[in-house]
Formats: sequence, structure tokens, C-alpha cells
Amino acid sequence: MKRSLSAEIERHTLQSRMLLEALRAYLPGAYVGGQNSIYYQQTKPPRFVAPDLYVVLGRSPDARPCYVVWEEEQKFPDFILEITSADTEHQDRGRKLILYRDVFRTSEYFLYAPGISRVSGFRLQDNDYVSILPNERGEIFSQRLGLGLKCEGGWLHWVDENGHKLAVSAHMDAEQRALEAERKLQEALAELERLRGNG
Repeated sequence: MKRSLSAEIERHTLQSRMLLEALRAYLPGAYVGGQNSIYYQQTKPPRFVAPDLYVVLGRSPDARPCYVVWEEEQKFPDFILEITSADTEHQDRGRKLILYRDVFRTSEYFLYAPGISRVSGFRLQDNDYVSILPNERGEIFSQRLGLGLKCEGGWLHWVDENGHKLAVSAHMDAEQRALEAERKLQEALAELERLRGNG
């Protein structure tokens, strides 16, 4: 169980890094953040949240240890993506969705459930989030970013309007292949153990 949880965390981290790296290269004129906190209310202590990935259009791409809304002219993220798990999905579809919709007024909110390879997206219309329907290729597009998201081989990828995947570095591509090979090996070993138990 420990190995399985560790592999899930490693996969989640790599998935976030892959999406972040590709998006930063594609959007050099925006701030693309992830795994750092957004401080959004000057209460004591200040309120914050840490999405897996978010984009603030029209803001400097310079690295920040955190994104402080009141130091950025009250500019909230235009796009947010959360990678859900069994433990976090109720928060991502509940408390966080309400926060991003009602307080942040974030134009688009996407959710990715790696366990079932499902991506879903919501777009703000008036005061509510409405579901974004996939196109004929099964991609869900962000109007704000001009990019789509598609699940392939158990991984989530950015795609352009023609369905072509955005590139990631060779190093990250190798990490992804190694993690996938490890997952397949663990599945094969588990199946062998199951067959031995039935023997």
C-alpha cells in the first residue's frame, strides 16, 4: 500500500510539472503558477489556497514564491486546474469550486481525475460555472488559453487547436516513460502474485 501511495504522489507531481512546463513555454507573457500559494484575503492570518496549476494572464512570468492578489492589483487567476484524488475530489468539486467561482471569479476551472483518466471543465457564465463539452476528438478546450486538454495513455496533455500535443522536455518525457514502465511492472507482479495464490 505504501509503494502504491508513493507511486501515486510521484505520478501526481510529474503530471503537474509536465503541464506547468509546457504551458510556461506556450504562454511567455503570462504568470503560470503551481504548487505555490495564492494569498487572496488580507485577514489575520491571510487566507490562501494552493491550486495544482493556475494562469494569470497579463502578469509578469517572473517566478514568485507565492502569488499575492492585493500586490497584483487584485488580479485573480483566469484559469485553474486541480488534479483530484479520492481524498481531495469532494473539496475540489465543493469548497474550492465555490471559492474559485464566487470569490476569485476565475473564468475557467478544470479538474483532472488521473485514477479514471477523466478531465472536466467549467466556464463562468453570469454567476455560475457551466460544463464545457468535449470536441469531436474528446478534447476539452479553454477559451482563455486557446488550448485543450486530452487524456492519452493515462496522462493529461495540452493540445493546440489542431489536436497536436505541446512539447515537454526530453528529461521529463524520459521520467514519464520510466514511471509508466514501473507502473506496468507493478501491475504484472501483482497479477503474477494473484495467479500464484489461485494455484
